[in-house]
Amino acid sequence: MKDRYKNGIFSYKDLLPIKAGHTLSLSLSKRDDINIFLFGLAKGTDISEELYDNRSLYINLDGSIRIGDHKLSNDQAIFSGGLNSYAIYADEDSYLLEISYNKKEDKMLKLENMGQIFSLKDVITYLDGGISNYDVYSRDDLKIVLMAFDAGEGLTPHTAPGDALIFALEGEADMMVKDETHRIKAGEQIVFPKGVRHNVTAVTKFKMALILVK
Repeated sequence: MKDRYKNGIFSYKDLLPIKAGHTLSLSLSKRDDINIFLFGLAKGTDISEELYDNRSLYINLDGSIRIGDHKLSNDQAIFSGGLNSYAIYADEDSYLLEISYNKKEDKMLKLENMGQIFSLKDVITYLDGGISNYDVYSRDDLKIVLMAFDAGEGLTPHTAPGDALIFALEGEADMMVKDETHRIKAGEQIVFPKGVRHNVTAVTKFKMALILVK
């Protein structure tokens, strides 16, 4: 993850303000085999039809997006297999996250095999007095996880083997990063840098998506 995103809470809307008639993109993480891009698409704009070799997970963070024949609303996502040709169109001002990765040996999970639209918040449910985890996608160098915390529940301080990008989906939580604690709420993001001690404590019932790149 780029260093500029490792300084506390941020919002994708502040990173990439939408401009009328524009399609904007911002690289959050770029490697030979894994890329994470944020797109800001003004209403009526599009990304023209192209042939994509890599697999991608698309997450519609806000707005209304069409990817080929699939229409995504807020917090909905879809996996796209490689060697597919499709266009992306914004029916209204929208923010789209693309996680693109090559097709090396990996662990195929149920959601990817379905090839259907799914809602991040609806995939995982709360556990009374506990924490739920759901692996959306997993391989040695890339992990995408959904987590749901009951109010007051949290993780013990720990470090991660790579940078972890957190998207708050529902509720509020306190995020400790090194010696600082940040209050995060739905619609905001934070990065846990590689090797830096951190934890999560839910203030209310709290759901988040975690993207770990090693």
